[in-house]
Amino acid sequence: MKILIIDSANITLHYTVPFCNAFINKGISIKLLCSNNQKKSDYMYEIYSFFNIDNILFFKKIFRGINYFIGSVRAISYVKKNSIDVVHFQISPLPIIDIFVVLILKKYALVGATIHNTTPFHGTSGTLIQRIGFKKLISKYDFLICHTKYSSNVLQNDYHIDNKKISIIEHPLFKKVKNPRYTDVKKYISTNKILFFGTISEYKGIDILINALGELPNSLKEKTILTIAGKSLMKNIILKKQAIKLGVDQYIHWKEGWIKDKEVEDLFLNNDIIIMPYRHIDGSGVLVQALENNLPVIASDIGGFQDLIENEKTGLLFKANDHIHLSKCISKIFDNPNLLKNISKSMHEKALNMPTWDNLVEISMNSYKNAKNRQTKN
Repeated sequence: MKILIIDSANITLHYTVPFCNAFINKGISIKLLCSNNQKKSDYMYEIYSFFNIDNILFFKKIFRGINYFIGSVRAISYVKKNSIDVVHFQISPLPIIDIFVVLILKKYALVGATIHNTTPFHGTSGTLIQRIGFKKLISKYDFLICHTKYSSNVLQNDYHIDNKKISIIEHPLFKKVKNPRYTDVKKYISTNKILFFGTISEYKGIDILINALGELPNSLKEKTILTIAGKSLMKNIILKKQAIKLGVDQYIHWKEGWIKDKEVEDLFLNNDIIIMPYRHIDGSGVLVQALENNLPVIASDIGGFQDLIENEKTGLLFKANDHIHLSKCISKIFDNPNLLKNISKSMHEKALNMPTWDNLVEISMNSYKNAKNRQTKN
């Protein structure tokens, strides 16, 4: 079976590369169509990069659209010439174009996708044209793979997708599970290091976190440092002004831009908890990283977090958009060092039982075969 993975805009390359490597390790023929990137490999074809848009100051979005259209034509040509059996998409940056691409590709191969988000760009980032046609695109796929029951329920109930098309498997770990932390509880009582990690977007709810920081008792606030680390997709000045207005800017350390792998490792190692105050989520690679580092998490009681976090066991859940409740959770976890230790221990145990990339390949192969069988019957 010849399989083609498409991550056209490199949006999920951190996920797609280990996924492809797992196929290769099993001796399965695989190619990845993507844009120019630093992770060069023999199985990667960078066919979605035509114009060098980094040096174009004007009409950048127009040139990106042209790049994508040309790349899509080249992808169709590649499938036709190479007798591909399965085309497996990751995130679609332009569903309105991909609807037609999928319809053409289905003449030559099975076509499906991993649904990382059931709401394109979480409903807040991306442009309107990047969201148009998403629901229709989902309906055209032969198979769908998702990482939470929440995503599966949305696909079935809101998009009316036949559950036979859907496969569910938890997101695999990126690296090996770290040794348990907090063996000496007393060591951590005097330090309150909070991490927010990931792209800085409106849906991530960093404004909620800053408000929660302002609600902490002074005795706790004065020994707390919040590190906000990641590339910004919004104007950070708005968040920084909010912090100044609340008088908490002195407790916040900003680490803006892409974070290198070694720095990411240090961030997860050197903080006491990670907070994820999202307004929307299906599945989360950041939560996976927290699990493999057994770093206690406080997260919004929504979507995929409800599937992956057992409240007060593998993390704390707070009412979405409620900064008062979030501040109480922060106080609770730092005022109870044994809770901090027990959550970390439970996360470690859960991580040891998380699926591997090999498991994801097995699920994917079964999904392809089942889709083929349904196609044959029809």
